[in-house]
Amino acid sequence: MNISFKHHFVLMTGYNARMNKQIYAASSNLTDAQRKQDVRAFFGTIIMTLNHVMVGDLLWLKRFESHPSDFPKLKSTQAFPEFTGLDQVITENFDLLSEKRTTLDHIIIDWINDDVNEQDFQHPIEYSDTKGIAYKRNFAELLFHFFNHQTHHRGQLSTMLSQFGHDIGITDFLIDIPTE
Repeated sequence: MNISFKHHFVLMTGYNARMNKQIYAASSNLTDAQRKQDVRAFFGTIIMTLNHVMVGDLLWLKRFESHPSDFPKLKSTQAFPEFTGLDQVITENFDLLSEKRTTLDHIIIDWINDDVNEQDFQHPIEYSDTKGIAYKRNFAELLFHFFNHQTHHRGQLSTMLSQFGHDIGITDFLIDIPTE
């Protein structure tokens, strides 16, 4: 079977949503004080790490709007604030952040399913990072980074949650890959 980029990224959107649901479910079992307790992680706390993942997603989704194809589903991200740095905070209110995460995951799923086609992956996009440095890179490679960034920080969140005695469940992408 030949696998396409589209097929892979559709699977990744499902994996992303499943993992975020598991992370937020485990985090909901903590007190607000525990979510805000400094556990010496890169972003300090669970709530700040959850914020960072979403800010990173929004920064990349805004950059993906510069793609030569029209991605109408990304227009939905305009309901979220603009960010200029990776340590900015959307909200420290866990319930509100959880609601926004679910909304964003649906936008990502709809965007890849409905707007992106196989030819889109071959195009470069031009964007600037948070320091204003301009880049031109392949869209498919940037999308791999987009999902890898989320996975990296969910690994950190898994460790933080385990320090509080909470297991987030199965984290393997393998269960999202259909059997043949």
